[in-house]
Amino acid sequence: GTTTAVPILDGNVVLIVRPSFIKLINGANVPSGANVKFESILNTQNGIVTRAGGVLTVNGTLDISNMRIENSSVGGIVVNGKLRTSNTEGLFGGGSAILDYNLGKLTLNANSEVEYYSASSQKISIGLNYHHLRISGVGTKTTTGKAIVNGMTYVDAGTLLIPNTTEAQVPNVFNTKKGLSVAAGAKFKLENNDVLLQDADASNNNASIDVDRNANVPGDHYNLWSSPVVGQNLYN
Repeated sequence: GTTTAVPILDGNVVLIVRPSFIKLINGANVPSGANVKFESILNTQNGIVTRAGGVLTVNGTLDISNMRIENSSVGGIVVNGKLRTSNTEGLFGGGSAILDYNLGKLTLNANSEVEYYSASSQKISIGLNYHHLRISGVGTKTTTGKAIVNGMTYVDAGTLLIPNTTEAQVPNVFNTKKGLSVAAGAKFKLENNDVLLQDADASNNNASIDVDRNANVPGDHYNLWSSPVVGQNLYN
């Protein structure tokens, strides 16, 4: 682009970045209905796409594969549609696809969706609220701390794992406010001490949830167990 023109990335296209570097001088627009993918010719993680100014506005689908968007210049990235990443270190935060994301640098608006689709293990970033979150691709996607999804979480393939914490640690929390959908063959797993939070009107169609709990039950003490779905036997 130029210092005044804003490129429009439209259609169903794959942009092969040579040599692992492309510069958006005044941002870009991905219009509704577009399906655009950035892909490094070197096929290595963290190939650079630089947003050198302006706003990168995503109204359609932008797939940044395992690349990184340099996002430090004035302006930012605004997602109204879908943003897809296969970067194993996550979408935003240290070591990830978008290092600069705070203070309005990355905005995930209402009705937007972020999809993690790596073919191997992948971190789910925390620190910004998602609207919708989608998990696909084989392998395990892992989130720690407190993840907040204002809309729905969809697990289409692979495993979404909320990993184990000890009794002495602060538990991991996954808050998917409007519900959870887990496809056949996929898995949503809460390990020891993890917490799943939802709103009262959440929809959990097709949600198969695996829960692991560790407990010591001495003869002169008790543990409180609660299963809101089906009965559970102890010591089996």
